[in-house]
Amino acid sequence: MTSARSVLLVLAAAGCLPHGGRYTQVETELPVGECATFRATAGGTCERIVRDRHATASVGLPLGEAEPSIGTAYQYRAFAIGLDWRRLRREMDPFKYDTLAAGAALYVGTLGSFDRLVRYVDVGPLIGGELGILKFGQTGWRGRADWFWGGFVDVHAPDLGPIAYLANGVPGLRIELRRTDFAREWSSATTLTIGLVWRWGREYELHTSGTH
Repeated sequence: MTSARSVLLVLAAAGCLPHGGRYTQVETELPVGECATFRATAGGTCERIVRDRHATASVGLPLGEAEPSIGTAYQYRAFAIGLDWRRLRREMDPFKYDTLAAGAALYVGTLGSFDRLVRYVDVGPLIGGELGILKFGQTGWRGRADWFWGGFVDVHAPDLGPIAYLANGVPGLRIELRRTDFAREWSSATTLTIGLVWRWGREYELHTSGTH
């Protein structure tokens, strides 16, 4: 139980509870099998939950005058962090400039209410930002800053013997349509990104209790 993570949700209830009372809801993530023991001493309810993770390697195919890109990312639930390599253009010269940036993004899946379906497919919008460096010819380095938005579609394989979502994970495919807008004079880019995904889940038990 020492590894459990507790989230305290304190709701000010001046208009909901008499005499200006306060309701405190405590949610505690526990290893599978420990919630019954925890509930016996603390009361409350138990619920089985799964926390989702992805690891992705992707290639961005340019649309229009954009350049190809290569990326990698790690995603926990809806939040992702990653690296992005690409070449940038400027309208004022014909050269291309190598860049590398680290970023964070939010993937808002729309099928989360359908537990059986979202295990195999998900779709939704994405938004994020990046900071990095740019190799500017022979004169040195410059900073790179951008924000991006778009949409994604995920498709994941079913469990096949030892290759299982809740054991070692399953392979999948992610397709993104991404628009990236850069700071300063660098041209915006639209890419169709195709990524190979390894997705796995870890089960927990969520204990919920409350006090007035």
